[in-house]
Amino acid sequence: VPGVLDGVFAKGKRGIGTTYVDTLLQELELVSRRLRPGRTLGQLALGGGTPTFLVPDDMARLVYAIRAEYAMAHRRIAVLGHSQGGMSMRWALRFWPDTRAMVDDVIGMAGSNHGTSMVGLLCHQGVTRCTPATWQQGTDSNFIQALNSYTETFAGISYTEIFTHMDE
Repeated sequence: VPGVLDGVFAKGKRGIGTTYVDTLLQELELVSRRLRPGRTLGQLALGGGTPTFLVPDDMARLVYAIRAEYAMAHRRIAVLGHSQGGMSMRWALRFWPDTRAMVDDVIGMAGSNHGTSMVGLLCHQGVTRCTPATWQQGTDSNFIQALNSYTETFAGISYTEIFTHMDE
């Protein structure tokens, strides 16, 4: 069940994050009702901006989506995310430890897992207006520091990061 949210550029529109999560959970429910017996879901995909754009209650609801998908699949699932969405999977595993047993594969596409120096070039305090999600991409941001604290990966889960030489 793919979902895409580009929260980095959704300035000041916090309500769309809640709408996004509502829609994602509704879609999971609709798909699960239409599956034939013996068929299951096995992947949850998220787009950019999710870890830093969503309010804490909405991030908890995305963790619920991981749990719900796992329950429907009756097996460990793969999670896929693009840009900041790739980091939301790691965020869920880091701060909701029960999800680790539910996830077999974490696939990130162009995630800036260690932050980006581009924030320093684009955002200047008091001069330019950057969204909170953009600030959180900085290499020394609290978000990046928390994401990478303790350990970056967890045993028993396969990790793949897809990127180009143009990604930082």
